[in-house]
Amino acid sequence: MKARIIVTATLLLCATITVAQLPNITFNGDLNATKLPQRIPDGYHDLNWSGFFYIVGYGMGLQQGTQSNVGIMGLCGTHCPATLGTTRASQTFNLYMAQVAGGWGNNTLTVMPMRNGAAIGVFVFQLTTTPIMIDFTQYWTGPVDSVVFTPSSGAVVFNCLSTDTN
Repeated sequence: MKARIIVTATLLLCATITVAQLPNITFNGDLNATKLPQRIPDGYHDLNWSGFFYIVGYGMGLQQGTQSNVGIMGLCGTHCPATLGTTRASQTFNLYMAQVAGGWGNNTLTVMPMRNGAAIGVFVFQLTTTPIMIDFTQYWTGPVDSVVFTPSSGAVVFNCLSTDTN
């Protein structure tokens, strides 16, 4: 029962981040169902996904074992970065929000947005297996050309992201 409540709350939270009709990436519907992590293909939602994987139909904090559709990064071990970037050199994107959790336990996620190849900040978030919503607009404004995510210890699960490309 508790797992079903968590999944329902997660889906509702992901649904509410679609502010002003922003695209909402939920890793479902347009990715093949898989129990084993698969690389998120470049071009998915008009972005490049280096070091990101997905599971459709399984996941959600991985520790909790409830059904969900998730993006995952940090599968190669400690301090294993993943980069969300643009598909064209002149393109930028806005990253508004993400719902994230530690994959198998507590984790620290360092987020470094890049503009014109230079870091515009470094932000650190403490994670548990309970998903939290991060509002990136509280930390930086304007478009970026990439965002580097680095976990301190293993996997980080992304339940949904809110972004748009320019």
